[in-house]
Amino acid sequence: LGLMLALERRPEEPSARTMFLRVREVALGQVRRALEQLAPDLDEDAARLLATYTMAAADGLFIAKQIGGDGVDLVRLFELHARMLIDAADRLSVA
Repeated sequence: LGLMLALERRPEEPSARTMFLRVREVALGQVRRALEQLAPDLDEDAARLLATYTMAAADGLFIAKQIGGDGVDLVRLFELHARMLIDAADRLSVA
């Protein structure tokens, strides 16, 4: 529902969309702080890029679960996602 609200464009924004986007900004900030601890050598642009990627990939995993139902192991997908983020943070820190 939140993603549908985020995609909606109306002349007058519904309060639910505004609230969803606000909560999402808080989550993005939490991801940024976690990345600062995980990879303190990331510059600001790399941290912003990786945080945005993190949120976008998480959105995709939730959509995959909704489409695939019980055949999609969300826990395993998020474990894979976490390992890939650590690898990406290492690669971006070196770059």
